[in-house]
Amino acid sequence: MLDVDITCRAGAFRLSARFEVPTRQTVAIFGHSGAGKTTLLHALAGVLRPDAGRIMLDDTCFFSSANQIDVAIEKRRIGYVFQEGRLFPHLSVAKNLDYGARRQRTLAGGTSVSRPELIELLGLSGLLARRTRDLSGGERQRVALARALLARPRLLLLDEPLAGLDAKRKGEILRYIEHLQKATSVAMVVVTHALEEVVRLSSHLVVLDAGTVRKSGETRAVLATPEMVSLFGQGEASTLISGTLLEPSHGHALARVAFDGGLLHVACGDCPIGSELRIRVRASDVSIATEEPQQTSISNILAARIVRIVAGSGADVQVLLQVGQTPLLASITQASLVRLKLVAGMPVFAMVKSIALIDSTLGDA
Repeated sequence: MLDVDITCRAGAFRLSARFEVPTRQTVAIFGHSGAGKTTLLHALAGVLRPDAGRIMLDDTCFFSSANQIDVAIEKRRIGYVFQEGRLFPHLSVAKNLDYGARRQRTLAGGTSVSRPELIELLGLSGLLARRTRDLSGGERQRVALARALLARPRLLLLDEPLAGLDAKRKGEILRYIEHLQKATSVAMVVVTHALEEVVRLSSHLVVLDAGTVRKSGETRAVLATPEMVSLFGQGEASTLISGTLLEPSHGHALARVAFDGGLLHVACGDCPIGSELRIRVRASDVSIATEEPQQTSISNILAARIVRIVAGSGADVQVLLQVGQTPLLASITQASLVRLKLVAGMPVFAMVKSIALIDSTLGDA
């Protein structure tokens, strides 16, 4: 468990952060520019000393103002990957990796992944002889990831690792990080202001706003919180659904995915039967009907119950639904709310117009 309860200042900025998240999962720290994400990461790494509070990683105390504990940066066993990689530009990729490997030999415990394994996982074999100053942004980030992991960290911090990359390079690095998650089981904290990265990578989410933790918990539960829509953005607010592939796509037919609330029909490419899939449903793509539609082009119609209704800042209303045990967020107009006479506890039907399949091998479909 990563247990954080700190207050600290960085110039005129004040951070007050309190949350607990599992350390065998990938945690996303989400917030817009100026929310305090990097300040929080600096406190975790030991770059910035909090004014008060505590930081615990499993059974190890990194910082405690009450007990006058402040573990030095080099003894925290935390890997740090910056936005720009921060490699040694005059050295080759191989020599940059040597730096991480030298630290590995002096440390015990932590996540141990061999150099050949990392070179294979991150596709670095053709880059070893090149100087890092001659690499693309995506290539530099892959080298930075390998170097950090070779030092056998207990926790890997990634500070907006996709910032400044184009869409193609972002997709590439996302896939590499997903491969690392599966192959190494390293605990990661990823700082981002992009919701796409949150839904692709994290199992737990901490939402920062103006230096304060607004919400933390399982990513699926936090995303489905209607009050968070103002931070996520109306067009990005989403729900995550986990399901199992029953039948793949054939011709014009969509694949069938079972989850605890029923069946979803998705475009699934070449996923094998039995695959565990992660599906993103945007709130703006969910409509509500009070009676089951009979003649419609929409493939996904799910029996649901209204949990609660939250008015937004504009004309839209956020309706939290429950489908089986799965939360589902719908964004509808105030006019539709009144016309349909929707209230909490009411049985309804959720119509999902389109969905995005999130899978480590396929990316967003």
